[in-house]
Amino acid sequence: MIRALLLVVIAIPGAQAQTRIIDGDSLEVNGQQVRLFGIDAPERRDPGGREAAAELRRLIGRRDPECQHVDTDRYGRDVALCTIEGRDLSLAMIRAGHAVAWCYYLRRQRPALLPIFLNGEADARRGRRGMWANPVRAWRDWKC
Repeated sequence: MIRALLLVVIAIPGAQAQTRIIDGDSLEVNGQQVRLFGIDAPERRDPGGREAAAELRRLIGRRDPECQHVDTDRYGRDVALCTIEGRDLSLAMIRAGHAVAWCYYLRRQRPALLPIFLNGEADARRGRRGMWANPVRAWRDWKC
């Protein structure tokens, strides 16, 4: 009985989540690429890109997100609203200052989220969090 119990305890910490972080707004869940809906984050090679990927990795931890399909992008990836324990990952990335609201898609597909995302972005700017600590405009025009 003790031996079986030890095997269970050892097996749980070794279980790996089936999620891989690609960058600050893209991940792979169970082998399928997913783009987080409504945000844009710098690519890994851009200023702030590595930090954005690290923040998404921190938010997800060893858990698998629940993702609700919204659309398919031009690269064939699912675009989805993803949550961890009920927390919206897109909004969390914006509030942490590692992504911005992608107004075009928010207006088209989820207009009710636009003011929430923009308020989170404004709060991150005021708090100088993430990319707002030292803003670089190289990768995107941040105006909505």
